[in-house]
Amino acid sequence: MKRFIRTVPGALLLILTALQLATAQQNFTKGDSASFIIHCHTALEDYVSSLNAAGFYCQSQGEFNSKQQVLIAQSFLGKDVFVYSDLASEPYPIEQYSQQFRLYKGNAEVNLDQEKYVLSQNKTGKPVLIVYVTQTTEFEKPGTSRTKRTTPLAIHFAFDFKPEATGFEPQNYRIVRIEKADAIPARAVPFPAGVNLIALRERERSLSWATYRLAKSIAETLPDKKRAVVIRKFSYENSQLTNAFSDQLADELRHRLKTDQGIRVVADETSQEQGIRGSYRERGGQVEITAELFEVGTDKSVTKLKPNLDLPTVWVQQKGLKLKPEDNDAAIATQQAIVVDAPAPAEAAKPEALLVTMTASGKTRKNLEFWENDTMTVRVRANKPCHVRLVYVQSNGEIAMLWKDLEIKAGEENKDIVFPEQFKCIPPFGQETLIAAASTSRFCPIETKENEHGAEIIVGSMKDALKNMRCVDRGFTRIPQLAETRLVLTTRGSNLMSQK
Repeated sequence: MKRFIRTVPGALLLILTALQLATAQQNFTKGDSASFIIHCHTALEDYVSSLNAAGFYCQSQGEFNSKQQVLIAQSFLGKDVFVYSDLASEPYPIEQYSQQFRLYKGNAEVNLDQEKYVLSQNKTGKPVLIVYVTQTTEFEKPGTSRTKRTTPLAIHFAFDFKPEATGFEPQNYRIVRIEKADAIPARAVPFPAGVNLIALRERERSLSWATYRLAKSIAETLPDKKRAVVIRKFSYENSQLTNAFSDQLADELRHRLKTDQGIRVVADETSQEQGIRGSYRERGGQVEITAELFEVGTDKSVTKLKPNLDLPTVWVQQKGLKLKPEDNDAAIATQQAIVVDAPAPAEAAKPEALLVTMTASGKTRKNLEFWENDTMTVRVRANKPCHVRLVYVQSNGEIAMLWKDLEIKAGEENKDIVFPEQFKCIPPFGQETLIAAASTSRFCPIETKENEHGAEIIVGSMKDALKNMRCVDRGFTRIPQLAETRLVLTTRGSNLMSQK
């Protein structure tokens, strides 16, 4: 890192001297001090990005639990670190503060590039950089309107350093305290002048650089008046499966769009804004990220962007992440098996055709994501009286019977019919499929057995279970009409180990 620094302000000598005296025998250069600050700036950006990801954009408690784990593991020394809450005007442990942030749908902005630094040490002799910033948080307490609050903060970062041929390389930045700052010490120094952060990002070739470039391309492609977008998580080779890498890619892209391009990312996918979605894969030692703009209301593709190849796969490996989800191939094979012998899609133009649609918790998009212990409400709509059977193809290939036969009676056609029970997200996790099969005749009886999680599993192989699930009682009446609709879901555990 230090070899990229061309100019270092003389003011850095102030904090350099303090650290030399405190650590006795360590000989740091001005370049070392500047490197400490530059790395700290990156750690500060990562913290703000993770805090916002755990706040405004979480759609469920399970997703929040996972993002909270990432926030604490990557940015804090531990879960008991105290943070001054600009939401409640008093300090709380980071676990409680982040919970407030989600409850109040917080979204924080920090005066990056205007912060000031003081280099010190803690009682054990570990170096600490105290960063003085101004944080503006937009939030909404339950029962109140959305508001903004600006607070001066002192963020204490402890870090390690190791000797190298060119100096001391800082690493492992962790927050040990965040407190309200009544005043900034006179000895505090600003971020080094003349340091080109964009050039540093380019040389580091991290996810921050790749998303910076991707955000720039998106901003150049959006219509001039469009300053807000929806982001859907990218997936490996369009498998619709999401994992920890998908999460970090989406979180960093949101941050770079907002910070670098001034583009607001909205969480409500019922909006009429344009959306960003895409996929990624490994290509010649690089991660190829392909994005496209689409209309949120119609789900139609608008523009495909040129693939981005700025992220080396070695960066992904060093972070302990995986591009390809472990059950990716099995998920593709399952999707192929499901469509075999399924009723052909009916033509909406034919008034006599049976049509059925379905939403899960009000969502109809393809890459639905549910987390452990989330509940799912299912609604179906049919254009004529019929019977509906609801099944769930799990990631392990077993098919759970959620509802054997729900009758939609005369007078209920073309209305949303809510299944009488909610369904809870339990193991196994991965890509799964919700199927609503409809028939103008009753369905055949079907044999099930209860598994260890209390789910009713259809007996037999996947092929046999799908065949039996679709069986209808033909009796002596006219040939029944059949219809089917499917939603592909990703279910995920809240534990970090299940995300990689």
